[in-house]
Amino acid sequence: MAKSVILTKVQNAFRHGGVRVVLSFVLLIILAVLPVFFIHWLPVKSDYTKVMDAIGGLNKEIQNIKMGNEANESMKQASLAAEQIEKRLVAAPESGYLESEINKLSAKAGLRLSIENQGNHPVKGAIKSDFNITLNGQYGDLRKFIHSIETMKQLAVIESIRIEEDSAGQGLVKAMMKLSIIHRYAAVSK
Repeated sequence: MAKSVILTKVQNAFRHGGVRVVLSFVLLIILAVLPVFFIHWLPVKSDYTKVMDAIGGLNKEIQNIKMGNEANESMKQASLAAEQIEKRLVAAPESGYLESEINKLSAKAGLRLSIENQGNHPVKGAIKSDFNITLNGQYGDLRKFIHSIETMKQLAVIESIRIEEDSAGQGLVKAMMKLSIIHRYAAVSK
């Protein structure tokens, strides 16, 4: 019945107003029916679904924040561990070992030794141990000692050396030396 009424109105409009009126009428009908189709076809989220989506988004953000905090904490822990290792290296008994090695090398060369440890400090991932050394003996023995220092396992740098005639005479020399030894790990005796 509704179809016949609409069809009759369209036919009357065609007869009296022409195509323009009919198209306007059809457009009005389409505009009236279109919102009904959209309401039925568009998925409408309930308030519950919207709230659950928002909670899911918040949970993801919380996880990201936790992961960021955990990474930050891990970096802090690694930094503290590195500082502790560096402090242990600086305070390591390495310098005692080095003093013992220097003493052995001077005895092997036939020199009397007086050694004073000036301390340790870190340098670019290693430790530098400084010593003031006084040696007494023959000049040839001093050369042997210097050669043995230069061939040590650790990097040895003679910062300065002063050689003078020993006050006891008899052709002996007295050498005052500033020696730095750079090492990375605890040395192992041969």
